[in-house]
Amino acid sequence: MREYPQATEVQGWLTEIKASAEETPFFSVYAANVPSVAVLRQAHQTYLLYNKDYLLNLPHPLVAKAILAHAIGQIADGNELVPAPLHPFYFNDFPAKERARIEAEYLLAEEFVGFIMYLEGAPLELLDQLPSILPTSVPFLPEERIAALKKGARRAEGLLLLAPSAAYQDNGQGNSVPGMPEFPFPPPAPSCQLDISAYFTDKAKLGPLADHLNQAFQGTGYYERKYYYVPGGFAMATRMEQFNADGSCKGEPGRWSTKPVREESFEWLAYLKALFSAEPGYFRVFVFVVSDQPWVVDRTRTITSKEAGSWLHGGTHLLPDAIRQQPIRMDHRVSVLIYEYEVSEATHKSSFSKPSRLGPQDHMEKSRLLDHLRRR
Repeated sequence: MREYPQATEVQGWLTEIKASAEETPFFSVYAANVPSVAVLRQAHQTYLLYNKDYLLNLPHPLVAKAILAHAIGQIADGNELVPAPLHPFYFNDFPAKERARIEAEYLLAEEFVGFIMYLEGAPLELLDQLPSILPTSVPFLPEERIAALKKGARRAEGLLLLAPSAAYQDNGQGNSVPGMPEFPFPPPAPSCQLDISAYFTDKAKLGPLADHLNQAFQGTGYYERKYYYVPGGFAMATRMEQFNADGSCKGEPGRWSTKPVREESFEWLAYLKALFSAEPGYFRVFVFVVSDQPWVVDRTRTITSKEAGSWLHGGTHLLPDAIRQQPIRMDHRVSVLIYEYEVSEATHKSSFSKPSRLGPQDHMEKSRLLDHLRRR
């Protein structure tokens, strides 16, 4: 088996999947000349093989993670692994007992995908689309696969609700909010911040306000975000993204790379500049804080890029109904906090940008979030 250079991004995705899973089987990972992702078992050793170009050119890292999780799910529980490709015609020739075993293993793999996708903050609508994306050699109905995916998502939700840190006190008054970890409050000082309450004056409850935020995220490609509790409301954090020097979003897949990625240019001046200079990469996380409590940012605490990036994995995917139904009071304010970092192209070391290179209005305009928030 010819071995190809590993992809750092893929290694990172696999690490995140393993960290989210309750337990994962042992297997070796290799970049290889396979069409997409494949699982191979030889002499009691299990291999996960992936095509680097295929995964890195998918429309979003969540899709890549889903495909990798599907492969890991096939390895779990000692599955015997069905040789691929297995045409439905040949599948129907298997004895009934063997077909039942294969079907059960595939559905368990898809349940594992739903579990991981929920913890990764995937939008619920993605689960309905995954049957057309995930590989399968078994002639399932889409409804069966969606049911397995959602079963895994419900299991992940149940684990979050039962976690020791899943409920905590609201200002010490005993108002428990299950299923929502707490965001630091008052929030750590960001690179810059902006009050955007004016875009939500037509909302009567926190639920529609959150929906309006989510529509803006969906429209601008921020498909991964997590909710946290703050007194009197909630906070919502996006995935760490890489952006251009002017504040605009980088193209896919470089936008979500953890290392500096230059925009491709065929102009000779840009080409020479790239050869003889090392420009930093620019990264940011948006945190939207909705609260009716007065607060001032905590200037004694500086958040590292690693901490800001971890916010995507610590919160919840859904806003509890108890918070959604809270009426918006006169004191409710909506603030966006932007945590910005520069990462050296040569050393990959990051530094917190304080103050921000750009103003908060520039970040919001160039990311197109403000344009989408203006749409009622």
